Amino acid sequence: MDEKTKAYVAPEAAIITPLVTPLKNGAIDESSLVNAFTHAVNMGKGANAIFGYSTTSEGWSMPLKHRHELRNLYMEAKDSYFLSSGHDTPLWLNSTSANPDDDNIVPEIAIDYEIFSGADAVVVTPLRHHTEEEITEASQDAGLYRSLFGDFERSPIPIILYFNPRIHRSGTADSSATLATMLEQDKSGKIIAAKVSDTPDNIANYVNAANGRIKIYSGNETSIYSSFNNKQGISGGVFGTSGAFPSIFYRIMQAKKESDLSLASADIDMLRRIRKIYGPDGSKNIAAIKHLLMLQEVIETDEVYPGTPKLDADDKEHLERLLLSIQQYEKVQ
Repeated sequence: MDEKTKAYVAPEAAIITPLVTPLKNGAIDESSLVNAFTHAVNMGKGANAIFGYSTTSEGWSMPLKHRHELRNLYMEAKDSYFLSSGHDTPLWLNSTSANPDDDNIVPEIAIDYEIFSGADAVVVTPLRHHTEEEITEASQDAGLYRSLFGDFERSPIPIILYFNPRIHRSGTADSSATLATMLEQDKSGKIIAAKVSDTPDNIANYVNAANGRIKIYSGNETSIYSSFNNKQGISGGVFGTSGAFPSIFYRIMQAKKESDLSLASADIDMLRRIRKIYGPDGSKNIAAIKHLLMLQEVIETDEVYPGTPKLDADDKEHLERLLLSIQQYEKVQ
């Protein structure tokens, strides 16, 4: 891996923040997006990288024209933050949608890596549009394999793979064998990391499949206070709530670096209280994060895309009380 590529990989105990998409009357609110980017990075005590087009961004429900618009806006936000702070924060852009309506469109986007050349890494979800069996079969034929994923060697930026059983086309709950297959095919070393949204036990299988070649990031936010630690090979995680409260995640990840989560017990308690408002299935997380950002005057509205679960009056009242508690807690940190 060359020095340029190494620079795109976040450090150990990394916080990767998927940004929400601020809306105003159905349109993307550009100034709020810049504010959300700056707030998440938190002057080096927050996000180590920003993840765009994620589930938290509502990439599965936004119109395709917004996906195209956002690609440029993310890069503008990154440049704006660099000019104002001097900090160059890596930007990951997702090439794949979980929206079934995009099935005939997104595969073409996913293999056209040139359009992501302004970002620092492109995220590819290999099992969203192909089965494990198809990938295994294609790995025996270079031309067929390129027809599935394009030519990794020609990608102008590094590639990060994303594994999430909830959006896979088919296959087993543990698809670590597919990761091993794709790493074997990646002769140029373009794949630098994988995000895995799964249980700690299954994530460990991906760590073993990677065999030290790439970094593995957890996509399961609750894993931040679960049993795994950096000694098990996890390099950090992708945490949606970190966009609202970067300092909470910063302190938790610093404690994980010390292998002593008791150092951040109060922060973990705060996070659990926030996530309780997301509901049993976590479906209100996007609306809650947007509402918290609006209350902090980071974004102008908490508007969500059609189809995104909304908060009720009780949820908002709970969040407002919780925010006051967090703000009081932050004053003594």
